[in-house]
Amino acid sequence: MRIVPHDQDGGAFFIAVIHKLSLLNENQVIKVRKTENLLSKNRTVKLQEQCQHRIVSEVLDDNKLLDEQTKLSVANQTSKDDNLTEVKMASDVEYSQTESGDRSRRMDKLDYQHKWKGIDPVLFFKDEAVIKNIVSFFGIEESFSLEGHLVTRSTDNARRIYYVSKAVQDILELNIQVGEQIKIASLGVKMFERHRSKDGCSCAYRLSYEGLSLLFPYMRKRILHASPVDFQHLLQYRTINFARFADARFGEEAASMMPGCCVVVLREGNIMPYAVDLKEPMT
Repeated sequence: MRIVPHDQDGGAFFIAVIHKLSLLNENQVIKVRKTENLLSKNRTVKLQEQCQHRIVSEVLDDNKLLDEQTKLSVANQTSKDDNLTEVKMASDVEYSQTESGDRSRRMDKLDYQHKWKGIDPVLFFKDEAVIKNIVSFFGIEESFSLEGHLVTRSTDNARRIYYVSKAVQDILELNIQVGEQIKIASLGVKMFERHRSKDGCSCAYRLSYEGLSLLFPYMRKRILHASPVDFQHLLQYRTINFARFADARFGEEAASMMPGCCVVVLREGNIMPYAVDLKEPMT
């Protein structure tokens, strides 16, 4: 099946479902393992060659720099006393140690980029303090567990947090156990994203519209109910002062809330949750 852009506002992706009809027999398993071992060895050899080439280039550059420093030291030796020479030698030792540490960090970064070239890794989000803060801030019920179901694509200070089901969680854990042989391009539903502005909000993350319909039935805090007129104003204008809402009570409830993300629900007709950032003026 192909999902064309005007159906889902996407990139016209093709979707295929593959069914496994039978288990591999013993000969096929052996053949697959040999192929995997060969590919693994080829990747290791290629990486070693790249690393060796990088090291040789850096060593040559270091040698040129040391030659220039030696020439400069000889030219100035007659005009410097023994104390200055000792200071120069100590400085050279410190410089060499610093360069060695920088080279080691560059090689670690090269290994990491080679492994995940062109795609970010999938990491389980395990910051318990942040998770508890999100649960408390939005009043998420215990029946909707977040622990073990949250993943991110960032190595540190996650900007976006995605929610995955138990089945996907099991697959991710198994993939980690086998050395992350599956490179995952996309998964989960974006549930939270870090605030861009710093308005003194006690929760560092806001709700994402993509995951709002999944999370909203389990929320007990940060919910406002708006009239059709005020709901339309929220959709129409980027910034609204609390006092300018048609429903004075709605404006008062919004003003009494702590700064941060909240959900506004259409009071009449079909329930339509809408996530907004609450501050003065309200946006």
